[in-house]
Amino acid sequence: MSEIRSRSLPPFVLLALCVAACTKSDDTGEGTRNGNRVVVLGMDGATWDVIDPMIANGELPNFKKLIAKGARANFITYPPSRSPTIWTTMATGRYPSDHNILHFTYPYDADRKEKTLVQSTLRRVPAIWNLASAGGRTVDAVSYFVSHPAEVISGVMVSDQAPHESASVHPPRAMDDEDDVTALHAIMGSGERTAEEERLREELLGRFVKFEYDPAVLKQPDHPLYEATHVVAERVDHQVLKDEYTRRVSRALLAKKSDLLISYYRIVDHVCHASWKYFDDTNFEEKPSAENKQLLGGLVPEAYRYMDECLGDVMDAVGDEANIVIVSDHGFGSATGQYGIQVSKEGREWLSGNHRRSGIFLAAGPDFKHGPCDGMSIMDVTPTLLALLDLPVSEEIDGRIPRPIFRDGFFDDHPVQTVTSYRDVKRAFAQGDGTGGNQSNEADMLKALGYLEGGTNVTGDLTLLKIKSDVWNCDTELRHQVLVGEFMDYASTGAVGKMRALALKVKARKPEEYRRIIKRVSVEVGRTLQVYLRYEPKVKRGGYGSPTAEVRRTAESLVEAYVSGNFIKIHQIAAEVREQQSEDIPEILDNVVTALRKVLDETLEMNKAAGAGG
Repeated sequence: MSEIRSRSLPPFVLLALCVAACTKSDDTGEGTRNGNRVVVLGMDGATWDVIDPMIANGELPNFKKLIAKGARANFITYPPSRSPTIWTTMATGRYPSDHNILHFTYPYDADRKEKTLVQSTLRRVPAIWNLASAGGRTVDAVSYFVSHPAEVISGVMVSDQAPHESASVHPPRAMDDEDDVTALHAIMGSGERTAEEERLREELLGRFVKFEYDPAVLKQPDHPLYEATHVVAERVDHQVLKDEYTRRVSRALLAKKSDLLISYYRIVDHVCHASWKYFDDTNFEEKPSAENKQLLGGLVPEAYRYMDECLGDVMDAVGDEANIVIVSDHGFGSATGQYGIQVSKEGREWLSGNHRRSGIFLAAGPDFKHGPCDGMSIMDVTPTLLALLDLPVSEEIDGRIPRPIFRDGFFDDHPVQTVTSYRDVKRAFAQGDGTGGNQSNEADMLKALGYLEGGTNVTGDLTLLKIKSDVWNCDTELRHQVLVGEFMDYASTGAVGKMRALALKVKARKPEEYRRIIKRVSVEVGRTLQVYLRYEPKVKRGGYGSPTAEVRRTAESLVEAYVSGNFIKIHQIAAEVREQQSEDIPEILDNVVTALRKVLDETLEMNKAAGAGG
């Protein structure tokens, strides 16, 4: 394919040229893209900290095969650590302040108690499935976070509210002839089930639940199976069925051989939140009982075995002819120390796992190299997929194409095209019944996880979507999280100009918050570096006095590596620290915060900014 470069042509002109340049005619006269299929599996909450030990123990054969021939990375995520926000960032390559999916519910201001679940109509920028469709590619998307109502794309979209909500599938009857899929409709609902439907439900749950599971036990707090039943009922029951629905829809769509298939699974996140202490009680002062550990300790590894099977479905269907990409939005660990979840006492006792800053990235196929790759972030997913699909990358996209993971010669065969904007990419939505459906189950789960205040009333009132709410008029804490994440990405990629532009915008819009945001950037970078140092503080750090010269040098070296985007160097420094300075890690991290704050002050000329606010 000849390289097409344009910074002045309208986006749709360039997209049309790309379609012509990247297709060839077969004997039927139909266009066929001159490239390899791409299959993306989103695995919410997946972490190498579970995958690698399970592979070492002889499990997860499909992960093992893919790792043996693919590129893998610790995937950097940024605040806010909320799944709707991160998955939308991955699907767009844009910061939350641009795409505007900032939370689970809308509007975003804390004072308003009447809210509705966020919807795809709130997203202000096109996602990868819109861009692929506009570029003439065929694309299917299944259960992706905040994809409801379904969008009209060049393929099938099954939203995260399928199968029962209005406008959840487009084309509307796309999956009606798939008996394997429709068999799950009744058992996912709340109505009565036939004996055959109940048998199927018990079969699907049986691999996860190793005891006589009966939701009626929830009415008997003194029952010996009450705790185990509560964990399964709150986090596992429905999600097993939902992910099995996603799996079956994905299997059916794999046979279509679309250019791009994206599927999203959530079971790992749910079981890790609910059952981490039964899986690994190392960091917990209060240990679970031996009985409950036996009943629930297998939930986390079983979720990974299930995802390994879903990966196996893909590998069996595509062989070596497709590029397979696996991503997670964050990792997981115990909900202890600084990772404790701040929810009500009633809710806290049921939550034992919480997010970690590092997710997973794994990619294998004809267009990828084998080996480790560092420095990738959630911003880089969409640019990577655009490169694989021979589609132009807009200058508006904040992520980068991670060239080291691609095979030698890939960019000679597929030169990167650029456009100024995707502003002409049109979006259309499936037509529903005009209501937001039943949102109570999702709302109850979000409250239990601490994502919603207890007094919040989540309704299906879609008129709430007409209220203007974004990063500048949302809850203060949420705004800080969003802007801190954006500053962190600019800092780690050396985007000084963009960082200064954002600083000026914050000073103009929220001058009284500026210094607090910049200080917090340093703290959050320190938390990111904890991942590489493999350190989890049990108590708040501080009070170390004057650092030694060695501690100061190490901290400054880590900061220098971070602001230059040299994550290989960070790995090297971290390995040396773990071997030679392990006792100094808390003090080193404290000095990282101080050193980075100084760098940010100098870079943003904060000392000269009079009236920047305190």
